[in-house]
Amino acid sequence: MRITLLLFLSLLSSFAFAATYYVSPAGNNANSGTSAATPWKTIAFALNMANDGDIIELMAGTYTGKITWTDGGVAGSPITLRNYNDDVVIIDGSTVGNGQALMAIENRSYITIDGLRFTNHNGNYQPIINLYGTCNGIIITNCEFYNTDCDDSYAILCEGKGDDIQITNNYLHDLLGFNAVGILFVGSNTTTPFTNIIVSNNMLENIEPAPSEAISLNGNVDGFEIMGNTLTNINNIGIVMIGGEDWVNTNDEVNFARNGVCSNNTVSHANSIYGGGYAAGIYVDGGKNITIENNTVTGSDIGMEIGCENMGFIAENILVRNNILYRNEKSGLGFGGYDFPSTGMVQNCTFTGNTVFDNDILDIGFGQLWIQYALNCTVTNNIFYASTSPWLVNAEIVNTGMGNTLDYNAYYYPGGLENTTNFFDFDYLSGFAALQTATGQDLHSITSDPLFVNTLTPDLHLQYISPCAQAGDPSFIGADEWDMDGQMRMQGSYVDIGADEISIEPLAIVQNLTPVTCYGSCNGVLSFSGSFGCAPYSLSYKNPGGGAWITYTGPVSGKCAGTYKVRVIDGCGTTVLANAILQQDPLLTLNVASITNETPAGAGNGKITVSSTGGFGSKQYSINGGATWQSLKKFNGLSAGTYTVWVKDAHNCMQTVTGVVGVGARLENPENISVFPNPASDAITLLTDAFSLESSYRIMHINGEVVGSGSITDTTMEIDISGLAAGMYFLYIDNHLPLTFVKQ
Repeated sequence: MRITLLLFLSLLSSFAFAATYYVSPAGNNANSGTSAATPWKTIAFALNMANDGDIIELMAGTYTGKITWTDGGVAGSPITLRNYNDDVVIIDGSTVGNGQALMAIENRSYITIDGLRFTNHNGNYQPIINLYGTCNGIIITNCEFYNTDCDDSYAILCEGKGDDIQITNNYLHDLLGFNAVGILFVGSNTTTPFTNIIVSNNMLENIEPAPSEAISLNGNVDGFEIMGNTLTNINNIGIVMIGGEDWVNTNDEVNFARNGVCSNNTVSHANSIYGGGYAAGIYVDGGKNITIENNTVTGSDIGMEIGCENMGFIAENILVRNNILYRNEKSGLGFGGYDFPSTGMVQNCTFTGNTVFDNDILDIGFGQLWIQYALNCTVTNNIFYASTSPWLVNAEIVNTGMGNTLDYNAYYYPGGLENTTNFFDFDYLSGFAALQTATGQDLHSITSDPLFVNTLTPDLHLQYISPCAQAGDPSFIGADEWDMDGQMRMQGSYVDIGADEISIEPLAIVQNLTPVTCYGSCNGVLSFSGSFGCAPYSLSYKNPGGGAWITYTGPVSGKCAGTYKVRVIDGCGTTVLANAILQQDPLLTLNVASITNETPAGAGNGKITVSSTGGFGSKQYSINGGATWQSLKKFNGLSAGTYTVWVKDAHNCMQTVTGVVGVGARLENPENISVFPNPASDAITLLTDAFSLESSYRIMHINGEVVGSGSITDTTMEIDISGLAAGMYFLYIDNHLPLTFVKQ
């Protein structure tokens, strides 16, 4: 119990007395410094006063003069120097002399620098922030480094050794001069390396590091992550991991960057100002055991290069995967020692899943893939697409005995692969087939258009029907890999070629059916396709009623209405079944609703009214065989005779009906017509004083519907109305005005 209490008190002591201090250019070092109202004046005074876990809040303003850290914190309790309340805090280096760091941290650890702006540090050999000796637990974040003009300068220079150094979310821009480097680690200790280094999410633009690099890990560096950084307009190499530089470290056993990851960085326009321009956006020079993945490089001299410049050193075990390298001036992807044995060489490296598009835009001859002195390297599952230049592969210092393997790649040139220019073992080869023959490589590779979404913008995602889908090396596993969009690399039976893995959603059937028009016809179209799953698809169908499966190769016309079985089997062996129901228009009908006879003979005043149901859309009617059509259902002014009435719907489906207009006759004494009883229940009696054999009656509801009709057979005649609903009705006798009666 006593031991536990002592441990608790020990931990408490490391936090309980941490303080927050305030500094302002308008302050006074005689103040307490413990509030924004009583700030100190100088950063140097605050650093001398700070203890483990303390926070120094810098208030808005400009601070000048060199800053030297005289102490640091301890693990878990760093000393933090930061801007107060998002204030703009400028650290101005204009008064610092040559060869002096603006902020010096020598053999100090557990320090956090947050939210400061460093500028105007001009002269010669002047690091802005210089970590020197042994420095652990250093965080530099959310800072800005800008507007310097200084030879042999560094925004952040880390020399010696150290563990857990994080440089994150900083903005470095307009750092001008000769050898004006952005971020540099110099692992100079001959026994202990820099370890657990993180350089992430920084923005670097308009940097002049030539002849050095914008971000560099050099020498004894073991364990690092360079990720999510954006670099643009760099006058030499963008990001580099180096080994073999004698000025860095004298112990060759440890003098190389190793065991790290360089991922999700974007580099544009890294172009060297010297030596003809051979700057890579991302470069390994003699490093080992490094993964370079999911980066994008464009507009640079070379997209990405794995090399080794220093004699006696080897760049090896470099895994380059799932990167996009497009429209760079010389090569897209290069590897190998450029002048072995005067330089080092490259061996045992793997290049897989990269998209290399439209590089060598200067048409110099470096091609999409540039291989120099390299042994036992594997190039697989990559897309190499030449566009501006016909140069495809330049393997200048390579022969068939060097153990390199190239296969399951995709090669394409819109002008025809037979018109590409290649170089192998000091020999020019015209056409890709000649390269295959000379090398014995790429026997399973694709030579058709990979079908990018857009080659102009460009959008280098693959279309769903790309021949690169599921076409990669069958032995590929890739359980820990992610494509250009952060999706799992393996989504089907085989990996896709290139940096984009087409997302495989569950297999589905897409139907695009054309219904049958005109009831009973067979003019429907059966059309369906596979969607998602794994292309390619095998499609088949069955006719209504069953039978054998019929192979489907495209839309099938002339089909009757009914239920068809459809089936899709994808490239992964998944089967999906569905019903495809071909609908048809409702049956079109036409009936005579009423006829009014001609009275008297020759008067030409007959009428035919029709009614129609079913069909599709609006309807039109004709009584002259289709010579003219009308939307009205009634035809007037008809002479006695037999007529054929036509109807057609919006699909031009037609029906006919026959109507006969007779010759009517008038009753001799139309005044003597009556009906009783009125109101009536089951029957009415019609009284007339005379009739003719042609006389007839019609009963019409007040809504216009004809609900009864017949011939007049006697001067006194009973008419059954029991089937009528209660209401008011009109009784028409030939052409006389109607009689009105009420059904109870």
